[in-house]
Amino acid sequence: YYQQTSISLQYASRAKKVRNHSLINRNATGDTGINAVSSEIERLKKSLEERTMEFDRLRMTHEQDAQENSTLKVRLQELKMANENEKAQLEKQVSHVIHSQAGHIASQREKISSL
Repeated sequence: YYQQTSISLQYASRAKKVRNHSLINRNATGDTGINAVSSEIERLKKSLEERTMEFDRLRMTHEQDAQENSTLKVRLQELKMANENEKAQLEKQVSHVIHSQAGHIASQREKISSL
């Protein structure tokens, strides 16, 4: 039993020398957690500003495209109307030419049949 008692006493001696120190949860380098969050907030603010600028640019481009689209639609409508008017005039001229030629042919036939 001597050996067990000796080991127990040695253990007790070592346990007596153990000191516990309680610390608050804090990094050894200071408030790096707060610094990290602050830098993340700054990065996100910059990103938001960049995206806002990109959004504004795209919105302006969209408005310009919509205005140009509207102008082109009006121009297309004008060209359609001009095309329809020209088509109607051409059909009228063709009809006039056909009727005048038909009258001319009829008069030629009368002359031929009277010979």
